[in-house]
Order: sequence, then C-alpha cells, then structure tokens
Amino acid sequence: MAQASELQRGSYFIYNGEPVRVLRKEVIVVGTHSHSKLKFYIQGLNEKAERTVNLHHTDKVEIVD
Repeated sequence: MAQASELQRGSYFIYNGEPVRVLRKEVIVVGTHSHSKLKFYIQGLNEKAERTVNLHHTDKVEIVD
C-alpha cells in the first residue's frame, strides 16, 4: 500500500473498489488551522465525467499497475 502523496498525474489506484485514473492533483488547505490535504481529480475507467476526492498525504491507497 502506497501513500496518497506518491500518486501523480496518470496514476491508477483503487477508490471505492473501482480502478480510477488521476487527472490532476492539488494541495489544498481547509480552514485556518488545518493541515494541508491533497485534492485529486479522478476519472473511472468507464466514465467520461471527472470526480474529486480529498485525501491526507499519509492516507494509504492501492496503486494499480
């Protein structure tokens, strides 16, 4: 299991039991005293629309080769 910070544009990982591709990755800060998070714009293999998901840098993700 890799950390979310290791994902790059074009990487594939499992999200909610479905393989998805990373379209974009941004670092965001939610609130005044919060830690930063990663915002991923993802797309399922059988979808045309993109979705967003926020993860902490240390969250574990399953990377698909």
